[in-house]
Amino acid sequence: MKSLKTKFLLYVSLMIVGAMSIDSTVAYVNSKSVINKAITEQLTQLVVSTVDNITFWIDNRKLDFANWTQDNIYQNAIDDSYLGRAARGSADLKLKKKKQDFLYYESLNLANTKGEIVSSSSKDIIGKVDISDQPFFKASLAGDIYLTSVIESPETQNNVFAISAPVRTDDVVVGVLYGVIDVDFFNDLFITPIKIGKTGYAYLIDSNGLTISHPDKKRISNTNIKEFDFGRKMMEQESGFLTYDWEGLEKIVFFKKHQDLGWLVAAGAGTKEIFAPIQKLLIINISITIVFVFIAVVSITILYRQIILTPINLLMKGIAGFGQGKFDKTIELKTKDEFANLAESFNKMAVDLKHTTTSVDNLNKEISVRQQAEKALKQAKKDAEAANESKSLFLANMSHEIRTPMNAIIGFSDVLKDEELTDEQTKYVSIISQSATSLLQLINDILDFSKIEAGKMETEKIECNVSEILEHLDSMLRPNAIAKNIEFDVLQCGQLPKSVYSDPVRLRQCLINLVNNAIKFTEQGHVYLNVSVEEYDQKQYVRFDVEDTGIGIKEDKLEQIFNAFSQANESTTRKYGGTGLGLAITKQLTELLGGELSVNSTPGKGSTFSIIIPTGMDKNATEGYDKYHYVDDHNNAEKDNDNSKPIYHGRVLVAEDNISNQTLIKLLLKKAGLEPVLVEDGQAAIDRVQNEEFDLILMDIQMPVMTGYQATKLIRKNGYMIPIVALTANAMKEDQAKCMEAGCNDYLSKPINRDKLYEVLNKYLVKDTSEKSPVSTTTSS
Repeated sequence: MKSLKTKFLLYVSLMIVGAMSIDSTVAYVNSKSVINKAITEQLTQLVVSTVDNITFWIDNRKLDFANWTQDNIYQNAIDDSYLGRAARGSADLKLKKKKQDFLYYESLNLANTKGEIVSSSSKDIIGKVDISDQPFFKASLAGDIYLTSVIESPETQNNVFAISAPVRTDDVVVGVLYGVIDVDFFNDLFITPIKIGKTGYAYLIDSNGLTISHPDKKRISNTNIKEFDFGRKMMEQESGFLTYDWEGLEKIVFFKKHQDLGWLVAAGAGTKEIFAPIQKLLIINISITIVFVFIAVVSITILYRQIILTPINLLMKGIAGFGQGKFDKTIELKTKDEFANLAESFNKMAVDLKHTTTSVDNLNKEISVRQQAEKALKQAKKDAEAANESKSLFLANMSHEIRTPMNAIIGFSDVLKDEELTDEQTKYVSIISQSATSLLQLINDILDFSKIEAGKMETEKIECNVSEILEHLDSMLRPNAIAKNIEFDVLQCGQLPKSVYSDPVRLRQCLINLVNNAIKFTEQGHVYLNVSVEEYDQKQYVRFDVEDTGIGIKEDKLEQIFNAFSQANESTTRKYGGTGLGLAITKQLTELLGGELSVNSTPGKGSTFSIIIPTGMDKNATEGYDKYHYVDDHNNAEKDNDNSKPIYHGRVLVAEDNISNQTLIKLLLKKAGLEPVLVEDGQAAIDRVQNEEFDLILMDIQMPVMTGYQATKLIRKNGYMIPIVALTANAMKEDQAKCMEAGCNDYLSKPINRDKLYEVLNKYLVKDTSEKSPVSTTTSS
């Protein structure tokens, strides 16, 4: 029979092992579920975004060819007449130029209806290649713009895609214009960059199951997934998840078909890698359980010997002494059972011991809970700080990468507005400019929201002119209201202070957000900005009420609209657009300015958003302001101003590595009468400065070989005092300070604002006062 000691230790050990096993199992299952959900969401997002990117890219290529084939030069070049043969030289030059502009084309070629190449970006293949048996040629002869799957290039026998479009004369197909797209370029653009851990990647399959893009280039055009069970399942569905074994490695894959092409994009990763942290966690938990059980058994054994066995032995000795007639120790016994005797003899001691043990256990538990909570709180704080730092870095990089191409989009849209365009072309340019401006606003909102959320948004308090703020709002927002045929006005309600002590940039941002919202949600009627002064506790406040006759907001949604990424309902988002960040940012900025934002609204009748901020000025010392008197003076002054822009003299060195931005800046500087000199990196800029004379330097910051920061410091170190203006897509306030510390005289952020560029030219360059140039003052924002 087992002793009491053995039974006790066995029972305690089983309870501890059981409890910790259950806890470990629950933690393992929950962790696996969380990771599985996260990886499925990541794969879904990757694949869906890749399909969208491919769709967008292909649609644009088709649109290119649809536009190119309208050029009469190709129609003329197909003709075998003398004039047609004469036109082929011009067609060759155009195709060669387009190949230089669109680097993803291996070649651009023009074929007649016999499949003979009559014009090409590469003269070596003219008259030497016959494409009459190619599917893309036949499809375009039938009148279609066609994109192939992977084929063998008719010119080089490399793996390529081909896109083709019919060339028509009087609605009759007279030839085919086609381009050959390098598979490696397509692979590197859409598939190769996708990395999921160490074992995960993405690949692209055509409608026949043939691999057309894959990180392992040996599989391109050599592997057909229909040869495998998982491949056949994927080809039978539009999208979904699959788990399968590939070369001894279990993978989980999400796939989705391209609706028009039937191509299939798939992305996945090895389950072993995905769940490796969970396996490690399980091993750690098992190890901890074993160590804990060992410590518990040892501890309980020691306690059992000290608390139970020793008193029982002493008790037994006392009983033995009674048998020998030793009565120096009084022991009263009711039974000869050892537990009953122990309870009878040491009842009080047992009670006291029980109370003491309970108190100690409770105290230890409380201490343990507090220690764990403190540790978890410290770790949570570290994790939150690290997450905020990572997010801020990501958003800064995202802003830079998006602003760089947007510089070209907005800049060239701005330039195109000055050209003689058709009404339809003007409409398209306007749509491009508006869309890019909306995207830029979204980027700015996300950056502002991130700063506010991380507690890094800084505001300043300076004396700012009320008249300038109201006049800027009026001139900036009135065109939006006029476009919607609604009445807009800034109304002064009583005497206003001439100045307030606040942050003019953030105050203006809050008011622009509210007025823009009011105009967006108002289809008829009016939008008024009512400005007044109120006094509380002998302190003066400025009140801005943005009143509209728009759609209104339900009472139960009034608080929700100030939450990030929220609007009153989903239908509002679908109809009017927006991210739901504007009001959240406005509310928090208002509070940073020491004020408050509130709203009153009636559904179907309109809303009034109110901002109240302290003037920060002595009400008795503040000079009054009359908006209407200011507007009259301002309008009279406008009549006397000469709005024409001067032509400048001088040579400007532009250090910029992006080709699109080079083209845009070069165009803007030439329009201003300047001689631009372009270099692609900081080292090249230093070399030109040492050997040539320049009147101004426009210095991009992020460039290969040597950054703009490094180049500027070296130019200043070598004693050159040429004005240097930083030109960068980094839009953070601290980036501007960093540029000035490096030695720059001024700072321009991308996308380039033409008016701000000309302001910089006015500062540092000599104007030609003898001749005026009608330089546009249209602003790219």
